[in-house]
Amino acid sequence: MKKLIVLLALLSTTAQAEGYFGIGLGQTKADVDKTALENGLGAFEGVPFGTPLGAGERWSSDSKDSGTGLRLFVGYQVNPNFSIEGSYIDLGEFSASASLSIPGIGTDTLAGTVKATGLDFGLIGFAPVTDQFSFLGRIGIFLWDVDTTLKLTNFVGSSASINESASGNSLSYGFGMKYDIDKSVSVRGEFQRFTDVGDKNKTGQSDVDLLSVNLIFKF
Repeated sequence: MKKLIVLLALLSTTAQAEGYFGIGLGQTKADVDKTALENGLGAFEGVPFGTPLGAGERWSSDSKDSGTGLRLFVGYQVNPNFSIEGSYIDLGEFSASASLSIPGIGTDTLAGTVKATGLDFGLIGFAPVTDQFSFLGRIGIFLWDVDTTLKLTNFVGSSASINESASGNSLSYGFGMKYDIDKSVSVRGEFQRFTDVGDKNKTGQSDVDLLSVNLIFKF
């Protein structure tokens, strides 16, 4: 919420007669790699992940690479072909886990979750097809914050957690289409990619894609 307040303050001086604001919802997707968790669990067990132990055990791993994305934005339409825009982006939460289960004994699990949010400042170009319909392309800078939690739970149910955070900036770009319902309301469908989100050493790093539908109100 603090980020959204800062964003509104930065753009309030330009969002006047040709200004707009809006909200978007959609699906996000990241490249979630389970390898680090598998290797970490193997190190905890003292053998490489997947090694047969002869006890009827079951090694397994899983990941959740998609989530729900939210965009809150304000902008200024300079002319029919160009606008500047600032957005608060919540890219949702992604997760992965690795486990070892031994019948009659229990399960060791190593699980990680990643949550990413940030501010995106971009330039949008429009190619009108009709008076109401346009194609669009965008490019910008994404100022991201990433929070991760790593949790180990052992056979007897005891657990320990490690939390890491990182901040940075990276390139964002995308494309889509806009339809003007009337003079004050529009709808946009967009694909946007946020590149290199996260820190490789602390939180892990991935491109994150957002496919969204956005409702726009002009003022």
